[in-house]
Amino acid sequence: MRKIIELIETEKNKLQKCRFLSWLSNLDISVDEKMSFTPPMLFFIMGFKDLLSCIWIKNPKNALEKNISTHCEEDIEHWKWYVEDLNQLGYAKLGSNLLNFTSFLWSEDTKESRELIYKAFNYHYTKPSTVIDLILIEIMEATFGSFSESLYLYTEKNPEINTLKFFGETHRIAEKNHKAGNWLEHNEIDETILAIKLNDEERAFATKMVTDLFNAFEQMYAMWYKQKTNMIKFKKQLSDGYCKVPSY
Repeated sequence: MRKIIELIETEKNKLQKCRFLSWLSNLDISVDEKMSFTPPMLFFIMGFKDLLSCIWIKNPKNALEKNISTHCEEDIEHWKWYVEDLNQLGYAKLGSNLLNFTSFLWSEDTKESRELIYKAFNYHYTKPSTVIDLILIEIMEATFGSFSESLYLYTEKNPEINTLKFFGETHRIAEKNHKAGNWLEHNEIDETILAIKLNDEERAFATKMVTDLFNAFEQMYAMWYKQKTNMIKFKKQLSDGYCKVPSY
């Protein structure tokens, strides 16, 4: 497992350099522009919730299963913070034209979020295994660590955002206090996880899963970056009483 965790760390460091995360930490951007990427996140946020529901083990029988269940239980309700923040950011009227917005979320322009979630589910179901599920969770934790660390550089300088729940201090504190560990600020990974032994088949499968999902995250982040200009136009239309999602 140690080699897989090292691979995740390597991929995390590479992901940190992508255009979206570099932009996310840029202090010279207005709050409205900075948070304009948030509506296209919806499919990913709710898909991640469903993924945790599938991975969660109701009655864990050993330390590994308990670790997985704890991870899931600590994150599974965070989507509610995202929805609250979306409203606070001025997107409360998204539901007033549900057909238009759902068409946008399932369009070619936002397919990267759907593809990532579908891939994650595929890895979960292709090789049902507590070890693979744990690695899947570690991938998700690491990618959120990259996202959170980049955004926090901006939010700590902008109290308006730091008061948000999902995108502000509430979520960050919750992640830092995870009983099952986290990837924020390069915290140490639990030695019991590092000590897990993988057979050759598991190692090959896990290696492919790590590289494939990190690439999918990079593609999704690129889409979020691309859609931010679109969402600025959309937010203005919402404030003006229109509900049509702009499209390319």
